[in-house]
Amino acid sequence: MRQLFGLPPFSLRPTNAAALLLSVLAATLSGCQLFEPRAAQSVVPDTGVVRLQGIAQSGHIAKNAAGMPLIESGNLHDLLFTLGYNQASDRLTQMVQLRLLAQGRLAELYGAEMLDLDRLMRAINLSADGQNLYKNTPKNLQSYLAIYARGVNAYLYQMRNTLPPELAQANFKPEYWQAEDSALLLSLFSFSQSGNLAEEILALALAQHLDTEQLPWLLPVYPDEALAVADAQKIPAQVLRNSALSNSTLQLLDTLNQFSALNTLQAPLATSLVSSPQQNLTGASSLTLHSLQAQPQHKPAPYSWVNLHSPQLQAAGLSIAGVPVLIAGFNGQLAYSISAVMADSQDVFIEQLRQQQGRLEYLANDQWQPAQQRMETFFIRGQRPVREAIYSTAHGPLLTTLAPNSSSGYGLALQRTQRDADRSLNVLWQLLSSASVEKASELVQELRALPANVLLADAKHIAWQVTGSYPNRRNSRGLFPAPGWDATVAWEGYADPMLYPYDQDPAQGWLSAANQRLTQPGYGLQLSSSWANPERAENLAIQLTKKPNPASLALPSDTSRQRPWLITQLQQMLSSGGMPTALQQALQKLPSAQRSQAQQALQGFLALPADQPLSAQQAAQLQSFLAQAQAQLFSTELQSLPTSVQQAFSLHSQHSYPAWLDHLLGRDDSPFWQHACGSKAQFLLNSFLHSSQASSQAATPQPSYSQSLLVDFSQAVPVSAASFSGQSDNPYSPYQQLPKAVTGKLYPLPNTHTDIEKVYGKQRLTLLPGK
Repeated sequence: MRQLFGLPPFSLRPTNAAALLLSVLAATLSGCQLFEPRAAQSVVPDTGVVRLQGIAQSGHIAKNAAGMPLIESGNLHDLLFTLGYNQASDRLTQMVQLRLLAQGRLAELYGAEMLDLDRLMRAINLSADGQNLYKNTPKNLQSYLAIYARGVNAYLYQMRNTLPPELAQANFKPEYWQAEDSALLLSLFSFSQSGNLAEEILALALAQHLDTEQLPWLLPVYPDEALAVADAQKIPAQVLRNSALSNSTLQLLDTLNQFSALNTLQAPLATSLVSSPQQNLTGASSLTLHSLQAQPQHKPAPYSWVNLHSPQLQAAGLSIAGVPVLIAGFNGQLAYSISAVMADSQDVFIEQLRQQQGRLEYLANDQWQPAQQRMETFFIRGQRPVREAIYSTAHGPLLTTLAPNSSSGYGLALQRTQRDADRSLNVLWQLLSSASVEKASELVQELRALPANVLLADAKHIAWQVTGSYPNRRNSRGLFPAPGWDATVAWEGYADPMLYPYDQDPAQGWLSAANQRLTQPGYGLQLSSSWANPERAENLAIQLTKKPNPASLALPSDTSRQRPWLITQLQQMLSSGGMPTALQQALQKLPSAQRSQAQQALQGFLALPADQPLSAQQAAQLQSFLAQAQAQLFSTELQSLPTSVQQAFSLHSQHSYPAWLDHLLGRDDSPFWQHACGSKAQFLLNSFLHSSQASSQAATPQPSYSQSLLVDFSQAVPVSAASFSGQSDNPYSPYQQLPKAVTGKLYPLPNTHTDIEKVYGKQRLTLLPGK
C-alpha cells in the first residue's frame, strides 16, 4: 500500500493495509521461510539468455546503476514485446493493482476492506472509458498494444509459480494482460488528473459539520482571488441538515481518501520547463521535468524509466508501466513533458431521490425521472460474491443513494467530461515519432481525454499547450456540490479548444508549468479552481532571470534555503496596511519576559534575505514558523471534525493552494483569527516566538523530487535522468531501493550505438524465441 508524502499511514477500516496483507499471508502461507526463496526468483537477472514464446527474433535489456533499462531490438515487434516483459518484471504488482483499481476489483485481492472502493470505481466505470479509447485507436496501434501485452504475459507465464511477494502472499493469480488494459490504465491516469470529486465532497462535509460561512475561508482559490462566498451560499440548507446524506458523505469521503492512498497515478505535483536557444547560455533548447515525491522514498516513483532503441523507434523518458508510450521524454528530435493542469473537469450534483413502486427516481425539471440501473457482481476474497445495483441520473453515476429502508432523501451524482470519438492514445503514440514543435503542437490539440500542460521543445523552438476537455458551466464555478434539480447550474457542452491557453517561442525565452494558475479570473474558460501553491512557479521565474545553465536546473537544490517569493510575500504582509500597528499593539499585550523575545524574532523575520540562500538557522526558523501556523490556525475547528474530514483536508492542502498559507499572506478579516488567538497579529507573534526556539538541525526537509529529466540539445547525449526512488516495486529487486551513491545522480540515456556501448557496456539480458 502507498501513502502520500507527509501523511500518517492511511487506515483501512478496521485494520491498516499492513495488517490486512499480514492476515492474507497468514491465511495462505505456513511461513515466510517457505515463501522467500520462491519470491526472490520473481526477479529477472540482468544478464543471460531467456527463451520465451512470442518473441520473433530477439530483444535485449541493459540496465544502469539506477535500474533504468535500455530496451534494444532489430524490429518494432520485438522492441514492444521486450518492453512489456521488462515493465512487468519491474512493476507487475503496480500494474495489477492499478488495473484492479480501475476495474473496481481490489476486493478480489485484498478482501472486504476494499469493497466500498470497488463500488465507487464500478459506478465511475473507467472500464467503459478504456474501451472507448481502445475502440478509437487505429488498427496498427491496437496490434502494437497486443504485442506489448504478449511481452507482459510472457513474464506472467514464466513466473506463474514465483510471482512478486505482494501477489504471492495473497495467493493471487493475475489475469493475463490484454491490449485493452493499456487503454484502461490511461483512462485511470486521465481521470486522476482532476481533483474536483474529492474537493467537492470535502466541501460538502465541511459545510455539514461547520458552517457555510466558514467554508470559503477553508477552500481558497489563489492569493489574489476573492473567496467563493456566493457559491457556498447556494448549497441548500435542507441538504446540509439531512443526517442520512451527512453519513453517506462521510463514507464516500473515507473511500476517496482510500482511493488517494492507493492511486499512484493521482495528479502528481511537478515542475516542467522548456528554454529556447536565446534563453540558455549553451545556445540550444532544453527541457527539464521534476516530479515531486508523492510517496515514501522506499517506494518506487509512479513512473517508469525506459530507453527504447530499434530502427523504427528511438525514444527515452518516463512511462506509465502498462502503457507503452512516454508521458515525458525525447525521441531524437522532439522533447516533451505532460504534467497536471489541476483540471476542473468534474462536478458533484446533489440529487433529490425517492423510491416509487420499487424503482429509484430523481427530480429533474420539476418532474420525477427513473434512475438508470445496471447490475454488478463483486467478488470478495474469502467471502461469497455480492450482486448489487448501480444507479445513474442524467448527470452521471450516483456515488451515494438512499439509505436502506428510506423512501426519500438525497444522493450525490458525478458528472465528468467524456468524449466518444477520442484519439488520445493515438496522439501519445504519435508523439514518440513527432519531428518538430510545429507538428507536435498540432497533434496534441487532439489530446481530449487527458487534461494536461504539454511542453514541447526541438532544437530551435519551444511551445506550451493546454489539453483536455472542460465544461461550460451556467451560474456556477463548480467549486461546491450543486443541486441537480436546478437547471440554471447545468453544463452547456464543452469549451471551445480555441480558448485553450497556448504559447510558442515567447520573448522571455522560456515556458514553465508548475501546477500554478494558468488563466486570470474572468478568462473565458475555467480550467481549474484547484491550482497548487504558486511558490514553485514564482521561484522558478525568479531563478530564470539569471539565465542559468540547464544542467544547474536538472537536479534539485535545497528548497528550504531558497524561498524568495514566500519570504517577499510574508515580509510585505508584515509591513503593509495596518499590520505594523497591530503587531505593536499585540507586543504590548505580551508579558515583559516574552515581549523582547517576540520583538527580536519579528525583526529577524523582517531581515530574512529574499534574494540569497538562508543560513541553516534561518531556514529552520522559517520552517518552524510555517509548520506552527499550519498546525494551529484551524486546530480548534478541525479537531472537532471526523477523522475522514481531517485527512481529506490535509490531502487537499498538499495538492491545492492551502488555506493556512492563504491566511498568512492575507485574509486579515477571517473569523478564524479570533478562534485561533484573538487576532492575526497575536497569532503571528506566538508563531514567531515558537520558531525562535528552532534548532538548525530541526529543519524539516521539503518534499523531495522522485524523478528528474533533462533534455539539453547542446549535448552529444541530450537526455539525462535521475531517480530519487526505486525503479522496481519488487522488494527482492536490487533496484527497489537505490543506494545513496546512485540516488539523485544524473545518468545519460543515449540513443546512438556508440554512446549506448559507452554508457551501458556490453552486458545484456537477451530474450530469444522458445524452443
